[in-house]
Amino acid sequence: MMSYLVTAGALFLACVTASRLHLNYLGIALFPVPIAVYLVRGRVNQALGLVACAAVAGWWSVGAFQAAVTYALLASVGLLLGVGLVRRWTYGRTLTAAVALVCGVVIGGVLASWGEWQAYSRAFFDGTIAEWQLLLEGKGGQAPRLEQQVEAIQWVRDHWPDVCVGTLLWSVLAAGCMALSAAAVLLRRWAGIEGLRGSFRTMRVSEWLVWAAIGAAVFWFADYRWLESSLSVVSWNTAIGLAALYWLNGLSIVIYAFDVLRPSFLAYAAVVLLLLAGGVQPMLCCIGLFDTWWNFRKAADGLAERRRQWLAGGPDNGNNEE
Repeated sequence: MMSYLVTAGALFLACVTASRLHLNYLGIALFPVPIAVYLVRGRVNQALGLVACAAVAGWWSVGAFQAAVTYALLASVGLLLGVGLVRRWTYGRTLTAAVALVCGVVIGGVLASWGEWQAYSRAFFDGTIAEWQLLLEGKGGQAPRLEQQVEAIQWVRDHWPDVCVGTLLWSVLAAGCMALSAAAVLLRRWAGIEGLRGSFRTMRVSEWLVWAAIGAAVFWFADYRWLESSLSVVSWNTAIGLAALYWLNGLSIVIYAFDVLRPSFLAYAAVVLLLLAGGVQPMLCCIGLFDTWWNFRKAADGLAERRRQWLAGGPDNGNNEE
């Protein structure tokens, strides 16, 4: 019991501290994994207690009942993760349920206070632009990269309604994958519970999503053709959200290929450096998209099998000599 109280207290303090630093979602993101672990281990009351702890942290930080409800709902993602682990859902199904809950709560909150949220976003971007412009002035206006950064932030500010939902989905998907994988690993190593069927590296995007991509392209063309149609809100947000899905799918394919092919350390280092450089991010999206038709994991399995045969001296282990 003492360890549970220490865990709850640490999560409460961390969440409140993060909220004071205006990192609200980072603070609430600490709750789902412990909640899932307690639920899977049969300690339902303790799991629900952590959800209540998140609600109290939200009320303490913001001082509003709406914040308490929002924090409790977001922390309840841990309950979904736990149910998925107990019932042996697939990795993709569990992730979809968790992401749907988070996006529903956040988007619902944004729509409920759209005017205030727009004003807050505008003020945030204006303040950020002012800070970057001060840096630019300090360098005498002779910093092309800083100028490009300021122009990029200004573009995002002016088009924020067109990209906000897709950007949210991207961050939620990435955080959901990390939380789900972390919960599965912790339970497998500490409690010997297998939990989910599949993993991040074997997760594959539904082939039906390609029709959503085609629909987003149609909306984009219509918005380009009729500039006053306001379809950019739909087309751009949808495109960014799909790019997030296909980016994660591409990343999982790369991880799967490295796992089955087991290349040299230099190859690992080269790929990591490319990923950190950022220039290959669109390539990951393309890999994830074209996996719809070509199934790159199956191709990686074939390459791994041929490599094993080659290392063994041929398909018949060298016994096919005449």
